[in-house]
Amino acid sequence: MPPERIWDAPNGVFTDQIRPPTDEEKRAARETLGIEGPAAIFIGSAFPPNIQAVEFIARRLAPALPGITFLVCGAVSETQELLSCRTDGARNLRCVGPVTEEQKRCCLWAADVGLNPMFAGSGTNVKMFDFMAAGLPVISTATGARGIDGGQANGLFVCEPWNIAQTLSRLAEDPSHSGGAAARQLVVDRHSWKKISANLGERFLTLCAEAGDGRDAVELATKHKPDIAVLDVSLPILNGIEATRQIRRTSPTTEILVFTMHDSDELISEVLHAGARGYLLKSEADDEIINAIKTLARHRPFFSSQVSEALLDKFNSAVPSQANRLTTREREIVQLIAEGNSNKKIAVLLDISVKTVETHRSAAMRKLTIRSTAELVRYAVRNKLIQA
Repeated sequence: MPPERIWDAPNGVFTDQIRPPTDEEKRAARETLGIEGPAAIFIGSAFPPNIQAVEFIARRLAPALPGITFLVCGAVSETQELLSCRTDGARNLRCVGPVTEEQKRCCLWAADVGLNPMFAGSGTNVKMFDFMAAGLPVISTATGARGIDGGQANGLFVCEPWNIAQTLSRLAEDPSHSGGAAARQLVVDRHSWKKISANLGERFLTLCAEAGDGRDAVELATKHKPDIAVLDVSLPILNGIEATRQIRRTSPTTEILVFTMHDSDELISEVLHAGARGYLLKSEADDEIINAIKTLARHRPFFSSQVSEALLDKFNSAVPSQANRLTTREREIVQLIAEGNSNKKIAVLLDISVKTVETHRSAAMRKLTIRSTAELVRYAVRNKLIQA
């Protein structure tokens, strides 16, 4: 197999794109946002557990710590459930709304601490990696910190809800706290896709392309026709399951390895129905991804031991999820809606009319027996179309 034809499409944190600011960049970001004094940041979609986390910030933390500015970024800050927090909440609560990558970087640079007070949800929150890559110490509940092997020495402060305010107050008093540098080091060492890619390249292969989202992954796979594509499930714009379906259609000889932290039986089943023939958990040993790629290069399926056990127990009797009732276009539109995009913006992204977007949206909601956008977001999260 020619090594130049091996291709990788990562989703994790690109630590060269999200990095700590210089002193001047931090000053400029704080000036842009009009922030004086310490600031803490939370980022999230309109996922119900994210709404619960922001309610905790608005009702418990912001009133208790009036000297700290709380930045809430993402679609969660515009949900109807948080209307009273926006209109009647503490003055130090700033609901920023959906943000572009550039705006998100500005908010990360302006902040001193990352917050993730999650009380429900599944899997590791990608926002945690963003905080750490930006050089922020992170305060989280145990639920929010699942999947990250680190502690206070790594800049990760896992607290009970009643202790979050005290911990935040202590960190805010010392913005030069070494926890930010330690958090950055942890994510660079263990969760940076650049490092994983470099290690793979040094050992036996050369990457022919990299993509930052699912749509780019499909386009690059169509262009390069790689032997192997490595995808995460939780890709922005177009999730890994739908990207797998489209790659199998446009480049049928490409073997697809799903490399993810998610291990639910339902998800494994849906990935296989989409056409992937490899599934590996990020918690597995580094050598396993080498074995997985070598196996797929011989056009043989590869599943980690944990996934194999789940397949033996569940796959033969698995029922395809509701997502299989939707057309490709309907799945794309459901994901983009759940990510907080308006009908007009979706029309621009997909190069279709607003009326066509509305037609596909209505059809998807009818098939899924869903009546509201909030239900659509919950469906997208449950089916891993977006990351919570």
